Amino acid sequence: MENLYLERIVSDIWTGYIVATDRGLCYVSHVTTNLQDVVDFQVKHYPNSKLISNAKEIEPYRDQFYEYLNGDRATFDFPIDISGTPFQKEVWEALYTIPYGETASYLEIAEKIGRDHKSSQAVGGAVGSNPLCIVCPCHRVVGTDGKLTGYSGGIDVKIDLLNHEIEHGTKFIENR
Repeated sequence: MENLYLERIVSDIWTGYIVATDRGLCYVSHVTTNLQDVVDFQVKHYPNSKLISNAKEIEPYRDQFYEYLNGDRATFDFPIDISGTPFQKEVWEALYTIPYGETASYLEIAEKIGRDHKSSQAVGGAVGSNPLCIVCPCHRVVGTDGKLTGYSGGIDVKIDLLNHEIEHGTKFIENR
């Protein structure tokens, strides 16, 4: 039986759950009222696993999340353990190229992976199924017109994350 390590992250910018396997971070949840989405994820992707709370194994992930939320980290460098279709993985990889504090449209992501405007809706579906929100920065994706679009944590959380990055972005400019 595989272990899934779980911890709740609490800050004034974002609150949610992070989940990791022995191989890396596998899920980030915005839901804080219960663990139903974590359990749904577990049943679908790791059916022969058990959730373990407050384990030492989750510390590196927790520490980097708090560094990000405190404005001291722009990217994450821990291992990840995700599964998805080849198309989803291609889209998720493109999300990592959106600079901290900046945004890109679904169309720009489609073009980045060699697709045309007809793929924007499929890109939106892949962005929406990203299991590693914040880490794989889907909050940086906006509509083609620049307007904020849906976010699994809600538009208010998306706004908070983007404003947080804009506020702290000057620290990281020289690292680009």
